[in-house]
Amino acid sequence: MNKSLLLIICDFLLISILALVEFKPPEAPEEVAREEAEAESGLERDLVEVLRLSLEGEAEQRRRLAQELEARQSDLEETARELDERSRELDLTREEREQLERERERLAAERERLAREKAQTEASLAQTREERERLDVDLREQEERARRMQEELQQRQGELAQREEALSELEEIRRELERDRERVATDLRISETERAMLEQNLVAARAEVDRARIETERAQERAERLGEGVSQLAERTTAVQEEVRRAQPLSMNVIYNRFQNNRIPLTFNWQTPALFGTRDQSQTVETVLVEEGGQIYAVFEGSRSPFRAETLDRIQNIRGTMQIGDNRLEIVEVSFLRADPRVVAIAVPRRFVEDTDIEVMQLADDPLRFPEAVLINDERGYFGESRFRLRADSQRYVDMDTRLVSRLFGEFSPRRGDIVFSKSGQILGFMVTNDISVIVDEIRPWASLRVGDDFSQSEFRNLHSRLQRLGGGN
Repeated sequence: MNKSLLLIICDFLLISILALVEFKPPEAPEEVAREEAEAESGLERDLVEVLRLSLEGEAEQRRRLAQELEARQSDLEETARELDERSRELDLTREEREQLERERERLAAERERLAREKAQTEASLAQTREERERLDVDLREQEERARRMQEELQQRQGELAQREEALSELEEIRRELERDRERVATDLRISETERAMLEQNLVAARAEVDRARIETERAQERAERLGEGVSQLAERTTAVQEEVRRAQPLSMNVIYNRFQNNRIPLTFNWQTPALFGTRDQSQTVETVLVEEGGQIYAVFEGSRSPFRAETLDRIQNIRGTMQIGDNRLEIVEVSFLRADPRVVAIAVPRRFVEDTDIEVMQLADDPLRFPEAVLINDERGYFGESRFRLRADSQRYVDMDTRLVSRLFGEFSPRRGDIVFSKSGQILGFMVTNDISVIVDEIRPWASLRVGDDFSQSEFRNLHSRLQRLGGGN
């Protein structure tokens, strides 16, 4: 029962009880009695009104309850329909569950099969790794064999070239001998004819022959004496001409022109360590060819090349090439001279020079003949003359008068790496500092380094240590 309805009923009962109770009124005047009667009449009216309102509220509540009941009936019908649909969906869910179970079993079997295939693949991968490691070892061995075969091939190619040259010389000798044989055969036939004629006149001509023989011997003796005199005169003339040539200084323009016409480029490519990995570097050095002791060399001062003492231990995998005419020669070894390790020499096979117009320079046989020398710096494009004097503490070095050069030629001043020529046009040496030149009178290696395929970083580091112990080297 509704709480408000219960309160109304309780109020109604209380009022009813109060209405039934008789109270003995006190004696009062008539006016008081009339007021009490009116009060009782008004109370009854209020009670009736309260009952009416209570009934109307009860009726309204019943209408709401009926509406709620109808609504709940509709909700129950809707719920029943949803339950029917859910039941049908539940049946479908069972079928899907069974299908999912079958799919799960199939996936489990597939997973087991994939696990077996994975195990087989891992085993095959391990076997492949082992096979690759074996192949890497075989590859390194094959590369080493290929390198040795390449060296042997280059050596045999050199021997073959020498043999071809010797064969060409032998072929020329054979052709010359063939021509001599033909001439001898012709002379023999002529001699036979002459002998037949001489046999006929042998008796008559014997005396003439004896006389001619005596005169011939005398003439031959005179000719021999004359030939010896001519040879001695020619030797003296050649020596005098050479002495005159050496005593006659060349102009610095002639010397510079000879350098320009006969210089060759040396190109070096190497790597040095960097912050991330390595850094590629390249440098080209211009120099000339020098002959000493029957061998030809390309000689230069090392400060303008990778072969500086302070950076030798940082070089990695260096290669070099030399351009001689139309021939491009791979550099395999560089040597540091005993006269001063700052000067570098590279041996050049003679056959690469013979077929070119390049003039091979000579070392100065008398470097102190002239008081001046010609300095050439191809990197900066200048050349000029400078006086020099022999150092008191060493016979291998000379001091260059840099003030004189600067006064005569403006901005020009000697620098380390300049090539120093004697006034006779021969190589005197190289500037090893900005004011000191070393005299190079022979090319004797003090140490050598291999480059290219035979590069060894340990050799470079060892030479770096040796040069540092010498006091800086380069």
